[in-house]
Amino acid sequence: MNKKVAFIVFILSFAIMTADTLNDIIWQPIDSNAPLKFYMVDEEDSCSISGLEAKIEFHPTKIKKEDWRIYAKADANTVNTGISVRDKHIKSAKSYLHCKKYPNIIFESKNVKETKDGYVALGNLTIKNVTKEVEMPFTFVEKSENEGIFMGTMDIKFSDFNVQKPKEKYSTQLIIDLKVPVKL
Repeated sequence: MNKKVAFIVFILSFAIMTADTLNDIIWQPIDSNAPLKFYMVDEEDSCSISGLEAKIEFHPTKIKKEDWRIYAKADANTVNTGISVRDKHIKSAKSYLHCKKYPNIIFESKNVKETKDGYVALGNLTIKNVTKEVEMPFTFVEKSENEGIFMGTMDIKFSDFNVQKPKEKYSTQLIIDLKVPVKL
């Protein structure tokens, strides 16, 4: 009788530990300095922002789809266009990023769904003092049991976030290109 009780306790303990482990899959960037790329539509100009912190609760088979979550924060003070005078202006000007007052760019998903091409995260993107609902299509490649890479592209408009477009000749759209190596 005691062996049966011990066996049942063992099985229940194992099941509880396994369930907890499956829900504790949280990916984080391998390198917080890995840049997020920003491109202006129809232009050659681009910039990058690093200082990425993320908490990505996602796995195609090990986490229930309704539990998939993405939270990412990038340090707007790390903007890099390759021209230091321009970087300083973009960081400090109230009509651009105004980093002293708004130091972070934040994305927080409301839900994540599977699509025919990968996945899409619907969530809130906050730049400066403006939060807008956006869709972020992405793919995920698991490179090993403990490493993977999230890749995605999303379009936004400067004006949606109270950011002045750099010059009149430029498009009002900005493409954000994500390529984030992650680890558990």
